[in-house]
Amino acid sequence: SEYTLDPGKEFTTPALIHTWSGSGSGDASRNLHRWARKHCILDGEGKRETLLNNWEATGFDFNEDQLTALIKDGKKLGSDVFLLDDGWFANKYPRDSDHAGLGDWDVNKKKLPHGIGHLVKEAEAAGIKFGIWLEPEMVNPKSELYEKHPEWVIQSPNREPHYFRNQLVLDLSNPEVQDFVYGIVDKILTENPTMAYIKWDCNAVIFNAKSASNPHPSHLFVDYVKGFYSIMERLRQKYPEIPIMLCSGGGGRADYGALKYFTEFWPSDNTDPLERIFMQWEYSYFYPAISSS
Repeated sequence: SEYTLDPGKEFTTPALIHTWSGSGSGDASRNLHRWARKHCILDGEGKRETLLNNWEATGFDFNEDQLTALIKDGKKLGSDVFLLDDGWFANKYPRDSDHAGLGDWDVNKKKLPHGIGHLVKEAEAAGIKFGIWLEPEMVNPKSELYEKHPEWVIQSPNREPHYFRNQLVLDLSNPEVQDFVYGIVDKILTENPTMAYIKWDCNAVIFNAKSASNPHPSHLFVDYVKGFYSIMERLRQKYPEIPIMLCSGGGGRADYGALKYFTEFWPSDNTDPLERIFMQWEYSYFYPAISSS
Protein backbone atom coordinates (compact mmCIF):
# COMPACT_ATOMS: atom_id res chain seq x y z
CA SER A 1 0.00 0.00 0.00
CA GLU A 2 1.06 3.59 -0.47
CA TYR A 3 2.83 5.05 2.56
CA THR A 4 3.69 8.75 2.76
CA LEU A 5 6.60 9.83 4.94
CA ASP A 6 6.82 13.28 6.48
CA PRO A 7 10.23 15.03 6.32
CA GLY A 8 12.73 13.52 8.72
CA LYS A 9 10.67 10.36 9.35
CA GLU A 10 11.87 6.82 8.73
CA PHE A 11 10.08 3.70 7.54
CA THR A 12 11.45 0.22 8.18
CA THR A 13 10.23 -2.48 5.83
CA PRO A 14 9.62 -6.03 7.09
CA ALA A 15 12.69 -8.25 7.17
CA LEU A 16 13.30 -10.72 4.36
CA ILE A 17 14.38 -14.11 5.68
CA HIS A 18 16.18 -16.49 3.35
CA THR A 19 18.50 -19.48 3.56
CA TRP A 20 20.51 -21.68 1.21
CA SER A 21 21.37 -25.35 1.22
CA GLY A 22 23.64 -27.43 -0.96
CA SER A 23 22.13 -30.63 0.39
CA GLY A 24 18.39 -30.40 -0.18
CA SER A 25 15.30 -28.86 1.39
CA GLY A 26 15.77 -30.71 4.69
CA ASP A 27 18.97 -28.85 5.47
CA ALA A 28 17.41 -25.54 4.38
CA SER A 29 14.49 -26.22 6.72
CA ARG A 30 16.82 -26.97 9.62
CA ASN A 31 18.68 -23.73 8.92
CA LEU A 32 15.43 -21.81 9.41
CA HIS A 33 14.62 -23.79 12.54
CA ARG A 34 17.99 -23.07 14.16
CA TRP A 35 17.77 -19.37 13.33
CA ALA A 36 14.18 -19.11 14.61
CA ARG A 37 14.84 -20.90 17.89
CA LYS A 38 17.98 -18.92 18.64
CA HIS A 39 17.08 -15.46 17.37
CA CYS A 40 13.37 -14.97 16.69
CA ILE A 41 10.75 -16.99 18.57
CA LEU A 42 10.15 -15.99 22.17
CA ASP A 43 11.75 -18.64 24.40
CA GLY A 44 12.62 -20.55 21.26
CA GLU A 45 15.01 -22.88 23.06
CA GLY A 46 12.77 -23.36 26.08
CA LYS A 47 10.01 -25.86 26.75
CA ARG A 48 6.30 -25.94 25.95
CA GLU A 49 3.55 -27.14 28.27
CA THR A 50 0.56 -29.37 27.55
CA LEU A 51 -2.80 -27.73 28.07
CA LEU A 52 -6.43 -28.80 28.34
CA ASN A 53 -8.90 -26.36 26.77
CA ASN A 54 -12.56 -26.47 27.83
CA TRP A 55 -13.89 -25.34 24.43
CA GLU A 56 -14.52 -28.75 22.86
CA ALA A 57 -16.18 -29.95 26.09
CA THR A 58 -18.45 -26.99 26.85
CA GLY A 59 -18.43 -24.30 24.17
CA PHE A 60 -20.06 -21.19 25.64
CA ASP A 61 -22.25 -23.19 28.06
CA PHE A 62 -20.46 -23.72 31.37
CA ASN A 63 -20.45 -22.82 35.07
CA GLU A 64 -17.95 -22.85 37.91
CA ASP A 65 -18.67 -26.43 38.98
CA GLN A 66 -18.21 -27.78 35.45
CA LEU A 67 -14.94 -25.92 35.01
CA THR A 68 -13.65 -27.08 38.39
CA ALA A 69 -14.37 -30.69 37.39
CA LEU A 70 -12.51 -30.19 34.11
CA ILE A 71 -9.58 -28.63 35.95
CA LYS A 72 -9.29 -31.73 38.13
CA ASP A 73 -9.65 -34.00 35.10
CA GLY A 74 -6.91 -32.03 33.36
CA LYS A 75 -4.56 -32.79 36.21
CA LYS A 76 -5.45 -36.50 36.04
CA LEU A 77 -4.72 -36.50 32.31
CA GLY A 78 -1.28 -35.06 32.93
CA SER A 79 -1.90 -31.59 31.50
CA ASP A 80 0.29 -28.74 32.72
CA VAL A 81 -2.25 -25.95 32.11
CA PHE A 82 -6.05 -25.66 32.12
CA LEU A 83 -7.18 -22.98 29.66
CA LEU A 84 -10.56 -21.25 29.98
CA ASP A 85 -11.72 -20.39 26.47
CA ASP A 86 -14.37 -18.05 25.04
CA GLY A 87 -17.55 -17.19 26.96
CA TRP A 88 -16.34 -16.13 30.42
CA PHE A 89 -17.11 -12.38 30.10
CA ALA A 90 -19.76 -9.67 29.52
CA ASN A 91 -22.91 -8.98 31.56
CA LYS A 92 -25.18 -6.46 29.81
CA TYR A 93 -24.80 -8.52 26.62
CA PRO A 94 -23.65 -11.91 27.96
CA ARG A 95 -21.18 -13.87 25.89
CA ASP A 96 -23.46 -16.88 25.44
CA SER A 97 -22.76 -17.08 21.71
CA ASP A 98 -20.52 -15.31 19.21
CA HIS A 99 -23.25 -12.72 18.53
CA ALA A 100 -22.67 -10.54 21.61
CA GLY A 101 -20.36 -9.41 24.37
CA LEU A 102 -17.01 -9.33 22.60
CA GLY A 103 -15.20 -6.22 23.82
CA ASP A 104 -16.75 -6.20 27.30
CA TRP A 105 -14.01 -7.88 29.33
CA ASP A 106 -15.71 -7.97 32.71
CA VAL A 107 -16.31 -11.44 34.22
CA ASN A 108 -19.79 -12.83 33.60
CA LYS A 109 -21.36 -12.90 37.07
CA LYS A 110 -23.93 -15.56 36.24
CA LYS A 111 -21.43 -18.12 34.95
CA LEU A 112 -18.58 -17.22 37.29
CA PRO A 113 -20.01 -15.56 40.41
CA HIS A 114 -16.70 -15.89 42.28
CA GLY A 115 -14.60 -14.52 39.41
CA ILE A 116 -11.51 -15.70 37.58
CA GLY A 117 -9.43 -15.63 40.74
CA HIS A 118 -11.56 -18.43 42.21
CA LEU A 119 -10.77 -20.68 39.25
CA VAL A 120 -7.08 -19.83 39.46
CA LYS A 121 -7.11 -20.99 43.10
CA GLU A 122 -9.02 -24.15 42.18
CA ALA A 123 -6.36 -24.92 39.59
CA GLU A 124 -3.54 -24.29 42.06
CA ALA A 125 -5.23 -26.55 44.62
CA ALA A 126 -5.47 -29.29 41.98
CA GLY A 127 -1.80 -28.88 41.09
CA ILE A 128 -2.31 -27.45 37.59
CA LYS A 129 -1.65 -24.00 36.11
CA PHE A 130 -4.41 -21.73 34.78
CA GLY A 131 -4.65 -19.85 31.49
CA ILE A 132 -7.29 -17.79 29.71
CA TRP A 133 -8.62 -16.94 26.25
CA LEU A 134 -8.72 -13.34 25.00
CA GLU A 135 -9.64 -11.71 21.71
CA PRO A 136 -8.82 -8.09 22.51
CA GLU A 137 -8.55 -6.81 18.93
CA MET A 138 -12.21 -7.51 18.17
CA VAL A 139 -15.70 -6.31 19.10
CA ASN A 140 -19.31 -7.38 18.60
CA PRO A 141 -21.70 -4.61 17.50
CA LYS A 142 -23.90 -5.90 20.34
CA SER A 143 -21.61 -4.80 23.15
CA GLU A 144 -21.16 -1.94 25.58
CA LEU A 145 -17.80 -1.13 23.99
CA TYR A 146 -19.37 -0.61 20.56
CA GLU A 147 -22.13 1.53 22.09
CA LYS A 148 -19.54 3.76 23.75
CA HIS A 149 -16.93 3.87 20.99
CA PRO A 150 -18.24 3.11 17.49
CA GLU A 151 -15.42 5.32 16.18
CA TRP A 152 -12.89 2.75 17.43
CA VAL A 153 -14.02 0.21 14.84
CA ILE A 154 -12.57 -0.22 11.37
CA GLN A 155 -15.48 0.30 8.99
CA SER A 156 -16.41 2.44 6.04
CA PRO A 157 -19.33 4.81 6.70
CA ASN A 158 -20.41 4.49 3.06
CA ARG A 159 -20.74 0.71 2.99
CA GLU A 160 -22.80 -1.95 4.69
CA PRO A 161 -20.90 -3.53 7.60
CA HIS A 162 -19.34 -6.89 6.81
CA TYR A 163 -19.27 -9.21 9.79
CA PHE A 164 -16.89 -12.12 10.16
CA ARG A 165 -17.98 -14.37 13.04
CA ASN A 166 -20.45 -11.58 13.89
CA GLN A 167 -17.65 -9.22 14.84
CA LEU A 168 -15.65 -6.24 13.67
CA VAL A 169 -12.00 -5.28 14.09
CA LEU A 170 -10.85 -2.55 16.44
CA ASP A 171 -8.63 0.14 14.94
CA LEU A 172 -5.19 -0.60 16.34
CA SER A 173 -3.73 2.31 14.39
CA ASN A 174 -5.50 4.50 16.99
CA PRO A 175 -3.34 5.06 20.13
CA GLU A 176 -6.49 5.16 22.31
CA VAL A 177 -7.40 1.67 21.11
CA GLN A 178 -3.86 0.48 21.72
CA ASP A 179 -4.14 1.68 25.32
CA PHE A 180 -7.49 -0.08 25.69
CA VAL A 181 -6.17 -3.40 24.37
CA TYR A 182 -3.05 -3.19 26.52
CA GLY A 183 -5.28 -2.43 29.52
CA ILE A 184 -7.40 -5.55 28.98
CA VAL A 185 -4.41 -7.86 29.24
CA ASP A 186 -2.64 -5.86 31.93
CA LYS A 187 -5.74 -5.86 34.15
CA ILE A 188 -6.28 -9.60 34.08
CA LEU A 189 -2.59 -10.33 34.69
CA THR A 190 -2.39 -7.77 37.49
CA GLU A 191 -5.48 -9.18 39.20
CA ASN A 192 -4.25 -12.76 38.72
CA PRO A 193 -0.45 -12.68 39.05
CA THR A 194 -0.13 -16.48 38.88
CA MET A 195 -1.91 -16.64 35.50
CA ALA A 196 0.26 -18.99 33.47
CA TYR A 197 -0.93 -18.79 29.85
CA ILE A 198 -2.85 -16.62 27.38
CA LYS A 199 -4.50 -17.71 24.17
CA TRP A 200 -4.66 -14.51 22.06
CA ASP A 201 -7.24 -15.10 19.34
CA CYS A 202 -7.95 -13.22 16.12
CA ASN A 203 -11.07 -14.53 14.40
CA ALA A 204 -11.69 -11.86 11.77
CA VAL A 205 -9.92 -10.10 8.94
CA ILE A 206 -10.28 -6.45 7.99
CA PHE A 207 -13.08 -5.51 5.61
CA ASN A 208 -14.20 -2.03 4.55
CA ALA A 209 -10.86 -0.68 5.72
CA LYS A 210 -11.43 2.86 6.98
CA SER A 211 -10.11 4.44 10.14
CA ALA A 212 -11.97 7.26 11.84
CA SER A 213 -8.74 8.63 13.31
CA ASN A 214 -6.01 7.88 10.78
CA PRO A 215 -5.61 10.82 8.37
CA HIS A 216 -3.94 8.59 5.74
CA PRO A 217 -6.36 5.87 4.54
CA SER A 218 -3.63 3.99 2.70
CA HIS A 219 -1.60 3.73 5.92
CA LEU A 220 -4.17 1.66 7.81
CA PHE A 221 -2.86 -1.87 7.22
CA VAL A 222 0.74 -0.93 8.02
CA ASP A 223 -0.22 1.21 11.02
CA TYR A 224 -2.48 -1.56 12.35
CA VAL A 225 0.43 -3.99 12.49
CA LYS A 226 2.70 -1.32 14.01
CA GLY A 227 0.01 -0.69 16.64
CA PHE A 228 -0.26 -4.41 17.35
CA TYR A 229 3.51 -4.69 17.81
CA SER A 230 3.52 -1.59 20.02
CA ILE A 231 1.00 -3.24 22.35
CA MET A 232 3.06 -6.41 22.49
CA GLU A 233 6.26 -4.45 23.19
CA ARG A 234 4.59 -2.88 26.23
CA LEU A 235 3.21 -6.19 27.45
CA ARG A 236 6.52 -7.98 27.06
CA GLN A 237 8.35 -5.26 28.96
CA LYS A 238 6.05 -5.89 31.92
CA TYR A 239 5.36 -9.61 31.43
CA PRO A 240 8.40 -11.03 29.65
CA GLU A 241 7.88 -14.71 30.40
CA ILE A 242 4.19 -15.66 30.29
CA PRO A 243 3.52 -18.01 27.34
CA ILE A 244 1.08 -16.54 24.79
CA MET A 245 -0.36 -18.43 21.84
CA LEU A 246 -0.75 -16.43 18.62
CA CYS A 247 -4.08 -17.88 17.54
CA SER A 248 -6.11 -17.32 14.39
CA GLY A 249 -8.53 -19.51 12.47
CA GLY A 250 -6.88 -20.83 9.34
CA GLY A 251 -3.38 -20.12 10.62
CA GLY A 252 -3.65 -16.48 9.59
CA ARG A 253 -1.25 -15.36 12.31
CA ALA A 254 1.65 -17.73 11.52
CA ASP A 255 4.36 -15.15 10.93
CA TYR A 256 7.85 -14.52 12.24
CA GLY A 257 7.24 -10.81 12.69
CA ALA A 258 4.86 -11.50 15.57
CA LEU A 259 6.54 -14.60 16.96
CA LYS A 260 9.19 -12.54 18.71
CA TYR A 261 6.38 -11.65 21.14
CA PHE A 262 4.65 -15.05 21.24
CA THR A 263 5.76 -18.53 22.18
CA GLU A 264 3.72 -20.41 19.58
CA PHE A 265 1.05 -20.13 16.88
CA TRP A 266 -2.11 -22.07 16.06
CA PRO A 267 -1.95 -23.59 12.56
CA SER A 268 -5.66 -24.18 11.95
CA ASP A 269 -9.07 -24.66 13.57
CA ASN A 270 -9.26 -27.97 11.69
CA THR A 271 -8.30 -30.48 14.38
CA ASP A 272 -9.08 -33.65 12.44
CA PRO A 273 -6.11 -35.86 13.47
CA LEU A 274 -5.30 -37.17 9.99
CA GLU A 275 -5.57 -33.80 8.25
CA ARG A 276 -3.63 -32.16 11.05
CA ILE A 277 -0.63 -34.40 10.38
CA PHE A 278 -0.28 -32.92 6.90
CA MET A 279 -0.77 -29.34 8.14
CA GLN A 280 1.86 -29.71 10.85
CA TRP A 281 4.22 -31.31 8.33
CA GLU A 282 3.88 -28.45 5.84
CA TYR A 283 4.37 -25.80 8.53
CA SER A 284 7.45 -27.69 9.71
CA TYR A 285 9.34 -26.72 6.53
CA PHE A 286 9.46 -23.11 7.74
CA TYR A 287 8.72 -23.21 11.48
CA PRO A 288 10.29 -25.39 14.20
CA ALA A 289 7.93 -27.82 15.92
CA ILE A 290 8.24 -25.94 19.22
CA SER A 291 6.41 -22.95 17.68
CA SER A 292 3.40 -24.85 16.31
CA SER A 293 0.56 -25.78 18.68
